[in-house]
Amino acid sequence: MSDFNDTDDFKFACVGTLTHSEGNMQNWFYTNKGERQGPVPLVELEAMAVRGKLDPQKDMVWTDGMPDWKLGAEVEGLFKEPSANSEESFNPYAAPLTPANDLLASASSQIREIEPGSANLDAMVIAKRAFELTKRNFGSLLSIGIVYLVLVMGVEFGIFAIERAAGWTTMGLFAGGIGAEIPGATEQHSIAGFVVSTAFSMFLGLGLARSALSIASGDQASVATLFSQGPKLINTALASILYFLTVFAGLLLFIVPGIILMLRYSMFQEAIIDRNLGVLESLKYSAQLTQNNRLNIFGLVVLSVLIMLAGALALLVGMIFAIPMVMLMTPLAYRFLQYGPPALTDQPGTETPSLRGVCPND
Repeated sequence: MSDFNDTDDFKFACVGTLTHSEGNMQNWFYTNKGERQGPVPLVELEAMAVRGKLDPQKDMVWTDGMPDWKLGAEVEGLFKEPSANSEESFNPYAAPLTPANDLLASASSQIREIEPGSANLDAMVIAKRAFELTKRNFGSLLSIGIVYLVLVMGVEFGIFAIERAAGWTTMGLFAGGIGAEIPGATEQHSIAGFVVSTAFSMFLGLGLARSALSIASGDQASVATLFSQGPKLINTALASILYFLTVFAGLLLFIVPGIILMLRYSMFQEAIIDRNLGVLESLKYSAQLTQNNRLNIFGLVVLSVLIMLAGALALLVGMIFAIPMVMLMTPLAYRFLQYGPPALTDQPGTETPSLRGVCPND
């Protein structure tokens, strides 16, 4: 266990991990058979303890603020639920529990992350939930989408205008004049213009994905959310390059391996946005989360394409609804793979998503 005693090195390795200072939102690391795992929220760690996935006398845990790793048995309350009637749990300033909000509180408190691969993802159920949430949040989704398109197109045209004025644009199929000798070559960015354009599009794309993930989690999103994911840009860019190279190498091996790899690692961006994971950690988490469901995810991709085609056939007017609906399907699938069927439901007798308040939303 000597690998886990050097806390300075470990803390350095954890820079950039999303943490919350208190309660169930704080992230924890743990060991399993001597290997470091995590991060996971406290509620998942407690669920693992209840299911016997943690050995209180062998497995160790650590979270931000702890000077060193501790055996699970040494962490107070980890292997038993605190009493709801204890003095520590009493809050004199809390709102009185009426039958309605008591039901809502108990419903959300019972939602826990499931064992990866233990629930079967159903593409049609995902699509139905995406349709419902699109109707409820159509105004927000439309305004976010319009601002996104205006900004991306505005910056793209602006970069081209600057490059033309400076004489930097080139003819080719790719930026920098690559492929100029191939028929069909057109005006392209310079290398510098391409990098700036791509970085800005990815930056706003992360904000767009954060908006969709927030709505899929039962929270709110606004235009400001588009600008909230800057710190995760570098990890996303590096993970995207690695993802592309991995899938491309798989496609060279008779196509099918490439498709399998594409599905296996398809949730890496959501993992970065949701948990602020690093490059390799996000790909590893996606592989873990998607196990036993890759064929179902492929079905979800096919269904998404069919929905977009249906929207296009409706004189393009249907695209106004189809695009945000499809945009919600991947984060809904991501939340389902984490929390199971409750991720696609409302709290009883309400239109309040069951996940509201359960998932972190930075």
